[in-house]
Amino acid sequence: MTGTIPAQLGSLSNLERLVLSDNQLTGPVPAWLGSLANLQWLYLSDNQLTGTIPAQLGSLSNLERLVLWGNQLTGPVPAELGNLSNLEVLSLSNNQLTGTIPAQLGRLTNLTALYLAGNQLTGCVPAGLRGVADNDLAPLGLPFCMVAPPTGVTATRSFSPASVAPGGRVTVTIAAANYGTAGGVTETLPAGFSYVSSTHGSVIHPADGNSQMVRFTLLGETSFTYTVTAPSVEGPYTFSGTLRDFDGNDHPVGGAATVTVSSSGDPLVARYDANGNGRIEKSEVIKAINDYLFGTGDPITKEQVIRLINLYLFGPTTSSVAQPPGTSMGIDGDGQRADAAEDPMAGPPAFLP
Repeated sequence: MTGTIPAQLGSLSNLERLVLSDNQLTGPVPAWLGSLANLQWLYLSDNQLTGTIPAQLGSLSNLERLVLWGNQLTGPVPAELGNLSNLEVLSLSNNQLTGTIPAQLGRLTNLTALYLAGNQLTGCVPAGLRGVADNDLAPLGLPFCMVAPPTGVTATRSFSPASVAPGGRVTVTIAAANYGTAGGVTETLPAGFSYVSSTHGSVIHPADGNSQMVRFTLLGETSFTYTVTAPSVEGPYTFSGTLRDFDGNDHPVGGAATVTVSSSGDPLVARYDANGNGRIEKSEVIKAINDYLFGTGDPITKEQVIRLINLYLFGPTTSSVAQPPGTSMGIDGDGQRADAAEDPMAGPPAFLP
């Protein structure tokens, strides 16, 4: 077939496929092709077409394949082709196209094949085209464009409570925004803290083989919580974390970072800590025992009394002490250690019935 593309084809409003490849057609690619609203395939490859690619082709919202390779087309690649949201194949190779590859082509998320070699294109390849598996980009020798970090990407952390008793649990809330289509939060727990659970459905723990790292994959979520257990050693502990956005950029998790582990963070301790020094003293233990035995104060259970006794005698942590076989370490009423015969049936102190 020779000559130009017949204008009469423009009246075929229901046309879905126009295949005119492997002929000797000349003249331009007609702009009126952009009015064929139902067109899905446009094959004009391996002809002798000249002129520029008409921007009107960007109006073909149903177009799946645009194949124009092997002609003598000149000028730039129209940015309007980035409007072809259903496009799967774009083949413009072996023409005489110049200029840069429009950034708008990076929006073609359904694109599976891209052929641009054999032209005089310059600049860089839009980063959004990096995932197109079937391509001939290598001969162009163009790098992928650098991606500016998304604006407004944020992640913040909060604790409930921010002060906790040794061995208590803390709920951590993470809020994330503007990370793109998907993202991921990696939290690094302080030494001694243990991960328990999360309200989030996609959790990797341990992450990268590290039991102190927890990773949460985000697909549109803006907040989630996770729970940790505090260590037995008192003191301040610092959490850290990063939010990785969909372009692979890392952003630090802001907001609260420190949890204080302290016996004073225990409501039971706060109730009996008359001196307000965060420690349980002998007089305070005696009051708790009297409350338990005689009901002189607020109700308290036997287990709570035992916990207060242990906090008074041993502090918030207990370290092992070497003992001779057959003996156990006892504590007298003044908080002094005393050896006692080992009794496997030994229970709480004798003054607690």
